[in-house]
Amino acid sequence: MNKECVLKGLLIVLGSVLVSCGFAQDPLKGLSDELRQAGPPGKKVDPSKPLPSNSVLLEVPTATFVEGETKTIVLSARVLLPGYEAPLIVIENLNDFAGATFDAATGDFTWTPAVGTTQGKNGKFLELSASASANPIPEPNSDRRALIRSESAYIAIEANPKSPTVDILGFASTLYELDSYAFTVNVTDVSSLEVQPPQLVFSQPTAPGRISLAPWVRINSQSYSPQTKTWTFLCKVLVNSTDVSPDLVTAGLQVLAVSAFGKWSETVEVEAELFTALQDPVASWATGKTLDATLPTNIEFSVYNPQGEGVLTLESSSVKLPEFGALNCQPAGASLRCVFTYTPLQKNPNVGETQDIEFSVITVNSSSKDTSQIVTPFKLNFKVGEA
Repeated sequence: MNKECVLKGLLIVLGSVLVSCGFAQDPLKGLSDELRQAGPPGKKVDPSKPLPSNSVLLEVPTATFVEGETKTIVLSARVLLPGYEAPLIVIENLNDFAGATFDAATGDFTWTPAVGTTQGKNGKFLELSASASANPIPEPNSDRRALIRSESAYIAIEANPKSPTVDILGFASTLYELDSYAFTVNVTDVSSLEVQPPQLVFSQPTAPGRISLAPWVRINSQSYSPQTKTWTFLCKVLVNSTDVSPDLVTAGLQVLAVSAFGKWSETVEVEAELFTALQDPVASWATGKTLDATLPTNIEFSVYNPQGEGVLTLESSSVKLPEFGALNCQPAGASLRCVFTYTPLQKNPNVGETQDIEFSVITVNSSSKDTSQIVTPFKLNFKVGEA
């Protein structure tokens, strides 16, 4: 058998094989539905649904919004493939942003977070989710599917605390040294944190020459009303010194509040007339005096206020003197200059006895605005010596 015969035989066999294979048959015949349809077994791909694709570029910017302030951010999208219409952007969770609006034509997302959205001083984050879908431009015999891309970004919300306001109630217009007076400070703070009260700051009054009451103020208690967003501070002022006012001075203080967010209120100032606390005077009379039973004697002494405050007068109706005695007192500012005169007879029946001098002194403020007074009784004594 020559080579030509062998070659002819091979061509005949090959032709038979090709005819028996049948090129018109389905090349995926016998494969699973998952491989044939690129999907789960028994489920066909829906060509009407958009196809997730990185060929759609969607930009969702991160941003910071502030409570009570309106801000707009712009979302944008484009398709990298030809033959597609401009993408349509949709905010998937617009309801998570109460009151927000979105303009699909411009990509403008506009929002004004309500005051109280953050409920704290550390802010809050919300996720903004969006999608952009692009439809193919209609063309004959085109099997292109719509494309879609989803993206999200975090939006930060910052608190925008307002400054608190201060109101002072029940502050007395007239004060006395050593007396305690209650008053109330209300601090209304719409941005208030219930767990952290504002701080009260007491300072000296602005007018020159005023006595500052700030060192004498104490806070007794505090409470909070969530309904009115108001902190109530119960305070008292106690000038526990008698060296502040010589008679009458104008005193006052300024009050402001610093919120938990560091916001300062406007300053509120109050004034009051501060009167001195009237003190009992004392007498310079020396105890243990002995007077001669037969010789006339004049004893000078004074009744005075240790602080040098007030005006003293002798209450004449209160004077009770021993036999042969006389008392003369003359006012001298915050003191009385007194002379006790003892003029016994030659035969003094009171020899060896102790004699009492009784009287009362009225102390009033040197300021006519103060109508208060104190009455101090005195009982001085001496012994009648031997004749």
